[in-house]
Amino acid sequence: MTRWVLVTRSEPELVEYAGALARHGVQVHPFPVLVERAVDDPQGWAAVGSQPERFQWLALTSPRAAQHGVSAAGRHALAEVLARLPVAAVGQRTAELAQRAGLRVELVGQRGAAALAATLASRLSPGGWVLHLCSRQHRPELAQTLQARGVHVLPVPVYEMEQVDARELPPLPPGTPVAVLLTSPRAALAYLEVRQGVPLACPHLAMGETTAAAAAAQGLAARALAQPTVTAFEEEICRILS
Repeated sequence: MTRWVLVTRSEPELVEYAGALARHGVQVHPFPVLVERAVDDPQGWAAVGSQPERFQWLALTSPRAAQHGVSAAGRHALAEVLARLPVAAVGQRTAELAQRAGLRVELVGQRGAAALAATLASRLSPGGWVLHLCSRQHRPELAQTLQARGVHVLPVPVYEMEQVDARELPPLPPGTPVAVLLTSPRAALAYLEVRQGVPLACPHLAMGETTAAAAAAQGLAARALAQPTVTAFEEEICRILS
């Protein structure tokens, strides 16, 4: 009987995950409940351009933000601003994509945006400025943590995630679900909505503590991965299988 894990991302994003689980006879089934779209924020970029020298760090809390941000900065003739800023990234995947986009990563956090912000705040003086390239629906933890330390944050949305129609999602495969991996807070909510409030009858995992908390707020227990990495995901699936 086929064993599979449902992951709330698209198939191209899951190549490494599929390779890791194939060693254990488990398939990865993509379930992309959200679709990514680039957005523009003229007012935000105008604020960046008005005083570009005030920014000391660039914060990226999502793997999706780097390429969208670099493209948007280029359209607004502000590519040099991003090029000079050291990057603080949440997760190794975010850091890798930032580097591929030509950015200079100097700080990588593995425990979510709030933890990264606390580390970043220790490197800044009160009154410092951080540019945060983010989703239009970004969460407040990074800004809240930094602002509590007297650091200013300018969020500039560069993409948004829209929930897909349930009819557009691929059908569930036959066989036994081993687990569901919820990859973001919004993905957790969208998963429950397209499932009409009835989660699959298997363990649920969350890419981080913030995602686990979002699921818990809806009554769904999800165990947060130790780190938002393929290795941590593989280890958790092995624990479930044992």
